[in-house]
Amino acid sequence: MQRAFSYRFYPTLGQEFLLRRMLGCMRLVYSRALAARRTAWATESQSISYLQTSTMLTAWKRRHDLELLHEVSSVPLQQCLRHLQTAFSNCFARRANHPTFQHNGGSAAFNRSASRSALRWCDRQLFLAQCSEPLPIRWSRQIPEGCKPSSVTVSLSPAGLAVATCGAPARPSSKHRGRQGQSGRLSCEAGHLRRLRRRGSEKLVPGPRRAFVWLFPR
Repeated sequence: MQRAFSYRFYPTLGQEFLLRRMLGCMRLVYSRALAARRTAWATESQSISYLQTSTMLTAWKRRHDLELLHEVSSVPLQQCLRHLQTAFSNCFARRANHPTFQHNGGSAAFNRSASRSALRWCDRQLFLAQCSEPLPIRWSRQIPEGCKPSSVTVSLSPAGLAVATCGAPARPSSKHRGRQGQSGRLSCEAGHLRRLRRRGSEKLVPGPRRAFVWLFPR
């Protein structure tokens, strides 16, 4: 069972520049791949697969007006193409609406589980690619000791709200374990009362402060 831990972080100017550049390139690749798939279907009634969009990405990197795609890791760009393929699969299965274009004013996110070259987790700190300083995360609560996040999602809103969400295995807290122990004691007491009822030698009389009082014959 996985548990999500969300934290605010306040990137420096250099880290914010790297984040916005990476997320901007991901939006650009996603929108171009969506436009290519829509055009191919509208003009030639041809369906484009993920492998074909991956080949298009290689051709886009060779263009002079898209040289910025070389400045970011290729793994997050491939990740957004897989997200587009998943969006079309959900649309064809009638589980979601048709994919839409991503505009520059919206928020974006990328995941560490599929793009480990863009994010690095080391010594309970999160690092961006091409950045030696960890992200200044405000640890409002700590991840359980010994748990390594299986996935880390970094999102950035147009207003500058940066959030890192870590997925880690859930462990019962001490408070939860205490509740489990209390429920166990209550179940033992209930079983003891049931055994007393089966004896048939006790009588019930109302008490002043309790619902009933057990009296045993001499």
